[in-house]
Amino acid sequence: MIIVATSEVTMSKSTQKSMSFSSKSSIEDDDLPSSMFHDDDSIIEDPVKTSTAPQEAKQWPEDSTDFLSHQQDNSSTFCSGLFSYCCHVFSSPRRFLSAQKNALLYSYMSPVLRRGAANHKQRKALHKKERKSSLDLSVSSEYTVNELSKIDLYTVPSSMEAQRLADLFWSSRAKFPNSSPSAWSFLKILWIIAKPTYIPGGYWQLITVLCQCSLPLLVREVLMQLEDYPSESFRRQGLSLAFAIFAVSLLQGLGDERQKFLSFRTGITLRSAVVSAAHAHLLNMTPRGRIGLTSGEITNLVAVDAQKLFELAQEGHYSWACPLAMVIVSVLLLLELGPAAIVGIVTMFLIVPMVQSIVRKMMSIRKQRVGAADKRIEIINSMLQGIRFTKLNRYEDRFMERVMEHRSAETKLLRKELFFLSLTLFATVISPVLASCLTFITYALMGEENVLTTSVTFTSIFLFAALRFPINYAGKFMGKAAQGFQACYRFSAFFARESVRDVPHDRNVEQTATTHASSVPRSVVSSKKEELTQLIDISASFCAGVEGSFTLHNIEMKVKRSQIMCVVGPVASGKSTLVQGLIGEIIPLPTTKQDAVFDVEGKVSYASQIPFILNATVRDNILFGEPYDEDLYDRVLEACCLKTDIEQFHSGDMTEIGERGVTLSGGQKARLSLARVAYSRPDVAVLDDPLSALDAGTSKKVFERLFKPTTPGLFADTAVVLVTHASHFLKRVDSLLVLVNGRSVFVGEWGDLASCHPTDPNELDAIEAIRSSVQEEVGNDNDPSLTSSPKTQPISLDSTQHTDAAQVNVEKGRIMTQEERKYGLSQMSTWASWFSYAGGWTFFIVFVITMTLDRYLYVAIELWIAVWTQGAYDSVYKLGRWYPPQTDGISAQLEYIATLSIIIILSMIFTLIRTNWLIQGGARGASRLFSDMISKLLYAPMYYFDTTPVGRLMNRFTYDTETLDVTLTMNMTVLMTSLGWIFTGVILMAIILPWQLIPIVFVTVVYWLLVLHYRKSAVDLQRLDATSRSPVQAQLGEVVDGTSTIRTFGKSSYFSNQFRRSLDENSGMMMNFMAAHRWLSVRIQLLGSCTVLFAVSFVASFNDILHISPGIAAILIIWSANFNIALSFFVQGISESEAAMTSLERAIAMTEIPQEESISDEYVSVDPAWPTKGDMVFDNVSLRYRPGLPLSLDGLSFALNSGQRCGVVGRTGAGKYTHVEIYITSVGPALFRLVELESGSITLDGADLSHVKLADVRGRQNGMSIIPQEPVLFPGTLKTCLDPFGDHSDEEVMNALDAVRGASRGLNNLDTIVEEGGRNFSVGERQLICLGRAMLAKPKVLFLDEATSAVDGETDALIQKMLRSKFVGTTLITIAHRLNTIMDYDCILVMSDGQAAEFGTPAELLSDKNGLFSELVDSTGKESSAALRSIVFGS
Repeated sequence: MIIVATSEVTMSKSTQKSMSFSSKSSIEDDDLPSSMFHDDDSIIEDPVKTSTAPQEAKQWPEDSTDFLSHQQDNSSTFCSGLFSYCCHVFSSPRRFLSAQKNALLYSYMSPVLRRGAANHKQRKALHKKERKSSLDLSVSSEYTVNELSKIDLYTVPSSMEAQRLADLFWSSRAKFPNSSPSAWSFLKILWIIAKPTYIPGGYWQLITVLCQCSLPLLVREVLMQLEDYPSESFRRQGLSLAFAIFAVSLLQGLGDERQKFLSFRTGITLRSAVVSAAHAHLLNMTPRGRIGLTSGEITNLVAVDAQKLFELAQEGHYSWACPLAMVIVSVLLLLELGPAAIVGIVTMFLIVPMVQSIVRKMMSIRKQRVGAADKRIEIINSMLQGIRFTKLNRYEDRFMERVMEHRSAETKLLRKELFFLSLTLFATVISPVLASCLTFITYALMGEENVLTTSVTFTSIFLFAALRFPINYAGKFMGKAAQGFQACYRFSAFFARESVRDVPHDRNVEQTATTHASSVPRSVVSSKKEELTQLIDISASFCAGVEGSFTLHNIEMKVKRSQIMCVVGPVASGKSTLVQGLIGEIIPLPTTKQDAVFDVEGKVSYASQIPFILNATVRDNILFGEPYDEDLYDRVLEACCLKTDIEQFHSGDMTEIGERGVTLSGGQKARLSLARVAYSRPDVAVLDDPLSALDAGTSKKVFERLFKPTTPGLFADTAVVLVTHASHFLKRVDSLLVLVNGRSVFVGEWGDLASCHPTDPNELDAIEAIRSSVQEEVGNDNDPSLTSSPKTQPISLDSTQHTDAAQVNVEKGRIMTQEERKYGLSQMSTWASWFSYAGGWTFFIVFVITMTLDRYLYVAIELWIAVWTQGAYDSVYKLGRWYPPQTDGISAQLEYIATLSIIIILSMIFTLIRTNWLIQGGARGASRLFSDMISKLLYAPMYYFDTTPVGRLMNRFTYDTETLDVTLTMNMTVLMTSLGWIFTGVILMAIILPWQLIPIVFVTVVYWLLVLHYRKSAVDLQRLDATSRSPVQAQLGEVVDGTSTIRTFGKSSYFSNQFRRSLDENSGMMMNFMAAHRWLSVRIQLLGSCTVLFAVSFVASFNDILHISPGIAAILIIWSANFNIALSFFVQGISESEAAMTSLERAIAMTEIPQEESISDEYVSVDPAWPTKGDMVFDNVSLRYRPGLPLSLDGLSFALNSGQRCGVVGRTGAGKYTHVEIYITSVGPALFRLVELESGSITLDGADLSHVKLADVRGRQNGMSIIPQEPVLFPGTLKTCLDPFGDHSDEEVMNALDAVRGASRGLNNLDTIVEEGGRNFSVGERQLICLGRAMLAKPKVLFLDEATSAVDGETDALIQKMLRSKFVGTTLITIAHRLNTIMDYDCILVMSDGQAAEFGTPAELLSDKNGLFSELVDSTGKESSAALRSIVFGS
């Protein structure tokens, strides 16, 4: 059953009544008296009866008790801070007391926890009602639970807002200029940010240390009383000491919790600061700075390394508190035991260099592991970005092998790292025991007169025990310090990458005036329009990367307002480099003749060759942060031919279009990108080949309406630089710039091109190809194709109702699934799953055995020491023999020492086994779960990826994986260890003093009720934290893809603000969760203090009846005092483990996602040589992407014989492309079974593809292959891009490149580095590489989805020639926008409304003057139409 979470609750009155709180009901775990948990009188209404009025976000309450936090800046002095604090106290005492209450008891979290408990009660009542009615009531809106949401929680404190922290980070970093990457220099920056909260935390840590060291001295007084009055009560002195111990224990607990709160707050502050700064740095990074930077590295920085800084801050105070405690304890031990204590002290101090040595080794291993993780994440990210390519080529198994290969190397290093981590835990656990025992042995052997008494011995034990938990935490700190230092270095290296802040003004550039939208007010831009006529004046060279990279030489271009300059040239001629230079991404260099001149005036907008599409609505993508202007918006939609498309979207322009425009066709994305530019009303528009993705008719309409309309249009007052391969428009623009091999061959008007006769053969070929291209005359105003259909109505909403209706449509148009979030307590099945993955029953049984033996032997050490002190003056009978009194001399002492040594050695062995067994089990479980996750993800159906953001998926393989690898493993180790301490303590105290069960039972019951009450909200708080991380990852991914577009539009601040809002939301969730944890912990500390109060009071008052020996009484008091620490340790362990269980829940959920192919499905076996011919039949094929969506293919039928070439045409988005779901052709998903057919069949060589295994349908050698419109390249070398898995020789790969003219375009070095996504190649070069990849596959069926749209006409013609000669016998299906490429094909399929409207040879279709194909040809224009017909019929 699924519980429905809503922001408001609407339930029937009867249901409300049945679910309301009742004072008469029996007290269950859900109906506890509020006074048990809460410290204020505020009442939270029953959520069932909560008002539906919108609530405002709650501001974080004031809770500071530290005068340093009242300082206004870091320059304030101690005295001024103290004065400010005093003024604060006396000016508002009531406010001051409230702040103290908040600070020490965290009472402001009580309403939140009450709300969570009430929700849990509602959920439970709903379950009961369902069981009675046997219905699923959760599907009804009348039966919903108002789950905890961000509106119930406090917002992040203003001092922790990401914007403020980012500013502080950059100002702090400016104090360390030109520093090379260094962890220490980065730590100095972090210290400046951390000081306001970290220093007060240090004061509370100091109080905690002093209390820890004071407790043994108070216990010593009690033990001395026991020695003085062995069988008598000492109520007066004893009760005074009991209350003193209680007070010190309570103060220690309050101080410890306050220190933890401030340390956690500091960690959240540091995480927010570095992540926000990293986002800003990424936005400002130059192309040179991005060299070698992968999205995997960026994702790992934000998801993992930032978390390591957060964890480092949590434990940071132990770096000085543990040594301080060791010094204080050392002094007290010297006073107590004299010189003999030096042995124990030396032992304790020796642990430090030993742990440091282990930590250095851990740092070395972690550095290697992080590198392996980066590679693994990079592969997964590349795979997810190109998931369609992966599935279409059946690369899942290959990628699985590659990912697991890197994961295996990472896991091997992880096991090593965790092994050394287990050594640090072992050393820190055993060191106090070993130190105390060595001290006693030395003391006993130093002289025959030295006798171990109870007060001396157990005071020393308590002093050493006081160090146990700090040293345990110090052990964790050592491990986290290693990880944190490595994270600091990686962040330091990242921020050392070149950004626009670091690029000095070049003295050779006369003027650089590129002005973005955000930096020029509208009024200023308007005033310049009359003054400035020439907006672009450039005389410069441009280098695409580091020195020695491709360089564009001696570019001369001038463009005035209202002019259009077309930039043309073959593939790899430098067009993309020029575009990057125009938008300011590449620094201009001097020409061979003069210094560089670079003058681009006014507001610049940019449409990239691969459109940058946000995971948002259509409207948001067009507005791009600009205010909504209804009239302008309608004009833009009309000019970009988007109205018809939007009308067919089920939510109009409020329809979500998914990540990277997954639901749009390539043409729709291109027009959306153009619409964004047009809506921004730029002075300068830089358009990188947006017309290539459009069919001929749509391309003509867009050009006529947008670029050169007869009446003034959107670009009528704009200087336009249009990179294009649509050479038929060149006669109609103002000027041309022809580039060949990085040089400007021609600049001028079309009429001047006839006089251009370059001597270089390549340049001459390019000029001739352009000169001979068919040219269109100026459009006719009466051309009906250029006017809107009279049926088309404006789609924009009236401004008065725009907001409300838009909100409704947003909900209706959402296609991306909401992140899965469970509610309520974490299930026992989740905890059981961890043990199952860790090793199942074998793991659990071995753990229980080793833990039992470990704890038994640990207690045995203290019991034997008690026996030893009992034998100070009398013989003792133990272990079946008599031990002589200590006064008999060293020989007697040696007998005690021998037994003690055996127990210590056995204890150390089982402690090491238990610790390592737990940690290695966690690593084993994480590895198994990762393998299950990646395998399930790879074989998920395509619609899962279309509706799930990549950022969310990457979060599973970064943050969640790291949590499972390290955090959950460590937390479960701490939890199991503390659980062992608690069970041991309870059993031991109950055996020594059965009356102690009274406070133990009381404490346990109240403790359980508190924990249960807390968990009802805490688990949801942690889940809210986890789900709020995914938007941070997703928005970071968008910045990685669209940095150039964002910067050019001047929207860096807009996107930074969006990112920082998401980051602030996540920080607020973390703060709420952390404060709720402290709310519980401080109450647990109070309960634990009651235990030692009872033990000391009872022994002091009734020792005359109990007759407990001093040694056993000492063990009782020590374990009672430590019970407080053990409870706190357990609370932290269970809270942090349950928090980390959220990652386990999410990982397990990923192993349950639907699969493309069921193991139970029966498939037909095909011949190993299938397909042998390539005969293909579509028989009444209908395809629907998801239930509820319209049919994309509706009864499509046609047949192709072996070796036939078929061109598929139709207006962009009109059946050839689906409107709602996927950007490639609907024929492609049907043919390759990306989506299963609703009806009909597709047969290939007589085999029904729906009955053939997917492994045979896709990626089969000599089978079917596809080249998508948007080329997919994986990072590596050119060789690995063409042959990802090394199936071909270098000679075969080079021959394939030669065949597609790749070598002549500079693609002649197979070792050339290909950056992520192929971003160091133009789109045309990427398409050539993909064509070369298809050449190597030698398929029987080749599907080309506008695979040559980004290459010039000359190269396209040669590629078409190659396809005819190299793919003889291959059935070829081509989706075409350039009709000239398919006019000599064997047949043409014209699609309309998902059906075959026309099918036949080009001649047959053109013979019908009123046919759709004839209309499509005629829509290209008179001259182009005549040229196309001449290809079919001859001149």
